[in-house]
Amino acid sequence: MISTTMHLAPGAPIMKSYDLVSWEIVGYVYDRLGVGDVSSLRNGQNGYGNGQWASSLRYHDGTFYVVFNTNDLGGSFLFRTDDVEHGTWERTPLGRGLHDPSLFFDDADGGTPYIFYGSGATSAVRLNDDLTAIEED
Repeated sequence: MISTTMHLAPGAPIMKSYDLVSWEIVGYVYDRLGVGDVSSLRNGQNGYGNGQWASSLRYHDGTFYVVFNTNDLGGSFLFRTDDVEHGTWERTPLGRGLHDPSLFFDDADGGTPYIFYGSGATSAVRLNDDLTAIEED
């Protein structure tokens, strides 16, 4: 399971449970999401209410994926790792905001990756095959 941490660091805690009652944090997706004044609390700036939120955690073909939106750091990001507890998370900026994103692999279409997102109405974008960019709306 993953949770929202907003402006806190480390961020995007990954949790596991054997009984769905008791949970333990086994790692974080990132140590620090941004490096500017807002994320670093410098020059009177703070990131309260910003940062990472509305995360989606998926597992597909041996890889774990996390996608979430930010309001202050250039939009949405996709992270990936092959080891959710001990691996390094690779970060991919998606270049735009996707409100409340959810990653979906369409197994009926060969595993085509999409992100469904929205506030009110639901929209979708198709990702390229290596999940490094939005291919089409």
